[in-house]
Amino acid sequence: MELASMLAEEPFSDHPRSVSPIIARFLRVYNDRIDDERRQELYPYAALVVGTRASRAVERSRARHCANWAIEAGIPLPLLTRAFPGSRAAAAVARHAALDGSEGAHRRALSLVDELISFGDSWAGVPSDARALRASRPDRAGVSRTPRRVR
Repeated sequence: MELASMLAEEPFSDHPRSVSPIIARFLRVYNDRIDDERRQELYPYAALVVGTRASRAVERSRARHCANWAIEAGIPLPLLTRAFPGSRAAAAVARHAALDGSEGAHRRALSLVDELISFGDSWAGVPSDARALRASRPDRAGVSRTPRRVR
């Protein structure tokens, strides 16, 4: 995340403003728990995650996706995290993938990051006057994807 902040020409930080907080949390936790060889494969993601911060609706969808991914993988999540996933689900998934240590778990972790990046902004394809409304009222105006339900 520090490299991402540099690439985004932001102040040096492991919490770059231009990066989705869900994706950033996953990558910080995962990076800190994997070996040096696998860590090298995270370098391209520093550039890929710049500009991923999105609307609240998209960030909530990303959080739910992490929670669902964890549940489907059999990763135990506290009930509160299931109901309000936030970045805790992303951290739990990252810890689990790193603890597994297998190549398959590593590939699945990278695949999850790719999926989270692909969520993009839910306003893509919306007419420009609606995008302008969103820019002026990002907390109230938004088109949300229908999120998958957390079981």
